[in-house]
Amino acid sequence: MKRTTTTAGPDTITAALAIAYEAGRLIVRDLLIPLLALCITLATLHRERTLPTLPATTTAAAPLALPPATTEPVQALGHLTVVQLRQLAREAGHKQLARSGRKADLLAALEA
Repeated sequence: MKRTTTTAGPDTITAALAIAYEAGRLIVRDLLIPLLALCITLATLHRERTLPTLPATTTAAAPLALPPATTEPVQALGHLTVVQLRQLAREAGHKQLARSGRKADLLAALEA
């Protein structure tokens, strides 16, 4: 009797290569790419503490400049802004109107 040795056929080699390929693809897709993303994220976290910050400002806002007091007719109030009219109403004693008044109401109160 003669002994014959059997060798792996082409189907077995192809199947082994396919399994190795899929295993490699799975490892890269599910392990290495997320691990790389995590490493990049962790490497850039320390930079947030060294970001430049804006200096704190403690200066108060400049007061609004009102037009100089004159003896012009009351119609000259029409060119003022609502903020300026509210400031004039506050000085005239109309506190509620100075907080929430509309331009027409402010003009009517200041004309009187």
